[in-house]
Amino acid sequence: KLDYQMKVSDLDTRGLKIKANQKTRYLLDGEEELLLAELDPTRIINGCASYGQRTALTQRKLQDQYDLVVFLLDTGARYSEVAEVPWSAIDRMDWKYINLYREKVGNEGNLTVTNRLREILERRFRETNSPYVFASLDDPSKPRGYATKGIRNAIKRAGLNADHLVKRYGKFTPHSLRHKFASRLVQG
Repeated sequence: KLDYQMKVSDLDTRGLKIKANQKTRYLLDGEEELLLAELDPTRIINGCASYGQRTALTQRKLQDQYDLVVFLLDTGARYSEVAEVPWSAIDRMDWKYINLYREKVGNEGNLTVTNRLREILERRFRETNSPYVFASLDDPSKPRGYATKGIRNAIKRAGLNADHLVKRYGKFTPHSLRHKFASRLVQG
């Protein structure tokens, strides 16, 4: 039993070890830029028409992937939370916060919107008729759902899972974007 008058610095933590099954991978210096460049919807893509000549569906998929990754980087939210966020959870008056429900832990809270996320949200709101920020490609009345193949491919193209990086830091996955947000908070 802990005495509530006790300070954390007074606790004897010698011998305590955190047991981890895997390494916690996050973006290293310069890797965010590499990843976003690989997700840039205007980039040249082998076997794909140039930016202005792509089909609306192809362009939407590419833009969704880029926007979703920025949303994840700037909020620290889980993929499933972002993929299903409705417009009703966004402060569309001032664009300053997002009320996010976290199903995994059963709570909700307000997250601050960064300037780059604000630009993305404002653009997406102007361009949509869906109740969701990220709507399903098949049915705009439904949320996007779990579709990470394009993001995983961008991670691979950016070289974030090169053998030497995986050995040292662990494998980078879309969930690692959440770790990047947490590492920024700790560093701040």
